[in-house]
Amino acid sequence: MLQVPNMPFFPHKETLVDYHELRFRRLPVKSASEYVHENAPTRRVFADLQTRFSNVSVLDPTPLLCSEDCPYREGWSVLYKDDDHLSVYGAARLAPLFGTWLDTLRR
Repeated sequence: MLQVPNMPFFPHKETLVDYHELRFRRLPVKSASEYVHENAPTRRVFADLQTRFSNVSVLDPTPLLCSEDCPYREGWSVLYKDDDHLSVYGAARLAPLFGTWLDTLRR
């Protein structure tokens, strides 16, 4: 599985700041293209492994976590427990990815 997008801050803390309307600075937004670019070396390694070995599967969380941008929360539901690990809510968003992968193993 490829790395989920890293956030340059701690989402839970920033959500609390937003909730209490204490925001004094604009948070940096990570775009999907920036995230893909950051992970390009890893993506190349996995693509090479997939080419060389037919039994290698690569799970890419990008479509499930990012559209144009990679948000750190949806409403008040936070997707991350820290800057680079998903919360239970965020991890649940990846369930379809694993379901699809498990279906390919059954065939």
